[in-house]
Amino acid sequence: MPGGGLKILVAGLLALALGGCVVSERPLFDPLASITPAPTGRYEQQELKSARWTRKRDGTLRIEGRVYSWKPDNETEPASFSVFPVGKSRFVVYARIVEPGKPEHYYALLRKDAKGYTIWQPVCGDFRKVRLPARARPKVVGSNCFYANRAKLTAALIAYSRVKPADFRYVALKP
Repeated sequence: MPGGGLKILVAGLLALALGGCVVSERPLFDPLASITPAPTGRYEQQELKSARWTRKRDGTLRIEGRVYSWKPDNETEPASFSVFPVGKSRFVVYARIVEPGKPEHYYALLRKDAKGYTIWQPVCGDFRKVRLPARARPKVVGSNCFYANRAKLTAALIAYSRVKPADFRYVALKP
């Protein structure tokens, strides 16, 4: 997946690596079911380094209708994405990225906790190493993990989050 084209809130989803992504051939969620659990404003994006959350960069989160946009301070173009509830303070993050010859529909998992919002962005190669239940296994095409079913996708993302550390955390900055 292209590095610069994707960055998500929850900027993570959009910062997936070239090693393959968790994708679908068509959107798996109804856009009218998207919600906006994170308030707009300024956020600090953190990443895990030596088992500690450390500041990576700051950015601005905005909402237009039911769609978020995340713009890190040092970038010119915001990344757009939608968020869908999947239970217990967990959400699937969805981004549509149009690039010739690439899948268009990308997914990650977001969890709200007392400190902020944590995101898991599985890369297909790592995702396949997790012992997913049979009901949650993807169809692997090239370096991408494809899903055609929302329930399977959600089960896989949650299973992954239980055994792998999160990729990023977003913490609201004080005004």
